[in-house]
Amino acid sequence: MSMVSQIDSMAIESKSNGIIIIMKLDTLQQTNQINAWQAKTGWFYLTIFNTKGDSANIKPDIIPREIKELQIIDIKESTQIGIKINEPIEDYNFIYNDYNQSITANLFYSIKYFAKQETKNQKVKEINRNDRIPYRNNWLYRFSIFMMILGVANESGSLEKSYTKAGASLFFSAFIFSILSS
Repeated sequence: MSMVSQIDSMAIESKSNGIIIIMKLDTLQQTNQINAWQAKTGWFYLTIFNTKGDSANIKPDIIPREIKELQIIDIKESTQIGIKINEPIEDYNFIYNDYNQSITANLFYSIKYFAKQETKNQKVKEINRNDRIPYRNNWLYRFSIFMMILGVANESGSLEKSYTKAGASLFFSAFIFSILSS
C-alpha cells in the first residue's frame, strides 16, 4: 500500500493565457500522479492520486472570476478538483517542487482564445493612446513650460532669455519625440 499525502492548501490564480493551481502538500512523493481532462460540459478536472484533501480546509478564500464553480472531492486515496470555466483548457502541465512540497498545475486556454484576448487588449491600448493629449502628463513638457515661464517672467537679464530658449527647445524636442514614439 502506498503512502498517501495530505493537501494542506490550494491557491488559484488567473492569468491572461490560463489558470494556475498551486497545491501545497505535507509530503511530495514520486507516486503523486495527476490525471487531467476537459469535459464537454465546461468542467475541467484534475485527479491527484495518492492524496487526501479536506475540501473545507483547502478551498481557496479567493477564487478568480473566470472560474464559475469549484468542486473539491475527496475520493479513496485521491483528490479530484473540478473547475467550471467559460473557455476550455487546451493544454496543461504539472510542476513538482520538492523544495516547498508543492504541485503547480498550469492550465492553458486555447491559442484562439488567447489571440482574441490579445486583440481586445490591443484595441483598448489604441483607444487609450488616441484619447490622451501627449503633453498632459509628461514631466519633460512640464519642465520645459516652467523654464519658458521663468525666462518670460524675468526678462531683465540675458540668463533668463537663455531659460526661455532652452525651455522652447525642450518643448519642441519632447513634442517631436512623442510623435516619433507613438
